[in-house]
Amino acid sequence: MSFFCYLTLERCCVLAADNKKHVVTVKNTGEGRSTVHEVTTGDARKIFPLGAGWWMTGVGLAAFLQEVRQHVQKALQGSEPGLDPAAAVLEKIAESPDELRCLYRRRVEALREGLPAESGRIEALEGLQDIVLAGFDAASFPVILRSGSDADFAFRRWCGPGITGFSGENGAWDPAVVERIRLFLGDAVEDLQQCPPSQIGDRAWDLIPPLFQWLARAFPQRLSAHGDLVCLTPHEHQWLLF
Repeated sequence: MSFFCYLTLERCCVLAADNKKHVVTVKNTGEGRSTVHEVTTGDARKIFPLGAGWWMTGVGLAAFLQEVRQHVQKALQGSEPGLDPAAAVLEKIAESPDELRCLYRRRVEALREGLPAESGRIEALEGLQDIVLAGFDAASFPVILRSGSDADFAFRRWCGPGITGFSGENGAWDPAVVERIRLFLGDAVEDLQQCPPSQIGDRAWDLIPPLFQWLARAFPQRLSAHGDLVCLTPHEHQWLLF
């Protein structure tokens, strides 16, 4: 499944994602199958800069998520961090997701074409595609744009401090697990609000990894205890591995 989470403070966004990687492997003889790659430093990065101070993470088909990154990066070319044109570009993409739908359909069709006819249903091609874009508006308030599902890619928008979210919160996890994750992130927000701005990244690195460690112990086939964490401010970022 893989997992990400995010939270916002007054002038800061914190994103974290695990590095579990499932890959659809296409063979000329035999069926396509899902395999897990060993993690390397290069694999570990699951949170990506888009330009103009905006970043992206997500779960779903890696090839599709890469195409989304390229699509957004191209749209943001020439935009400056924190300016209205950058936020407007992102929100235009979020409000008109037809191109993302087309990218997704083309990617799935291309993968299916490479599979043997007898391979049957490949669940990895039908899973949830969850995309998060994080950045700042012209007033330096944090903004989260998050897609709905692989069916329509409708995005919701949140702005300001105190926002939390994570992949799988709308049905993939048991309600008790969902509540525990929400409480954990809420406590992390309260803790980080007490930190000087220069210490937020290091403190987030102390606070967030234990959530991934707990989930990895409880669901070892679904996610990893390791990953990357990015702390964003309107003018800089800190990227850390855990």
